[in-house]
Amino acid sequence: MFEFACFLFLFLLLAFAAIAKSVKSPGARKSAVRANAASGKLAAPTLDASSVLPYPLPLVLKEGRRVGDVLVQGHSDPLLRLTLGLANLTCTCPSFATRAGESKDSLTRLCRHLFRELREHGEVLPADGWQEVLFEEGWGPPLRAWSVCLRTAPDVLVIWNGEGDWVNIYARTVRKGERIGNASGKYRQFGWSTAEWRWAYGKSPPGGGELREILGVMFPSPLKAAPADQCAD
Repeated sequence: MFEFACFLFLFLLLAFAAIAKSVKSPGARKSAVRANAASGKLAAPTLDASSVLPYPLPLVLKEGRRVGDVLVQGHSDPLLRLTLGLANLTCTCPSFATRAGESKDSLTRLCRHLFRELREHGEVLPADGWQEVLFEEGWGPPLRAWSVCLRTAPDVLVIWNGEGDWVNIYARTVRKGERIGNASGKYRQFGWSTAEWRWAYGKSPPGGGELREILGVMFPSPLKAAPADQCAD
């Protein structure tokens, strides 16, 4: 009986050790994905040459729009006055410094002040379906965007506003009775931290497991915010 008990104890000990070895912690998985990306091994699960594509953000402006200068209030400080140059799409806010080099034909040139002013007067128009989703948010255009094709869920849009280590993901939600792969519900915004390797509030989009690995390869290092003096208001 004693020998059997010892054998059973040893068997259970080895079994638990095998399970522990096979289950990687989030930190270990993060390090592994980033190591692969750093060494050029981009063949991480679900990622191939067509999975992630830079998403163009063409700027469509209404004909006959205003081209003069406009004085507006700041968002966080109502006493702050900013000058918008509508002809050349410029703004005197500090954050415009990160966008001044962007093309005048790209939505990425617009800071939140330019975007809000043009949108309130119906002078900027969505170029496609993804831009319609972004316009519904009404906060401001991203600085960079990527379309991501998933095997397990509908395509998603990944955006970065240039002001932090978080990226936002726009994805379809799943209606009652639907499978994840056929999700057709309303678009919802999800947040992903490139520094902490986690979803905002623990909420992931449909296909989140697959997307998690892709995001690890897309952003092997945490995104860095623009200097603080360029992000104010």
